Amino acid sequence: MCSHGHAEPAMACVTCPPPSQGRLITVLSIDGGGIRGLIPSTILACLESKLQ
Repeated sequence: MCSHGHAEPAMACVTCPPPSQGRLITVLSIDGGGIRGLIPSTILACLESKLQ
């Protein structure tokens, strides 16, 4: 993980090699923090159920 010197710890990048076989894995992460995380987590749960 690299943080690129940003003040916020949520601003980070992770570099992974592309998969050589199988399915491509895509990760979306939204950090609302505390009580503000309820709405993004609800949206992500709905999005996940529709995509599967």
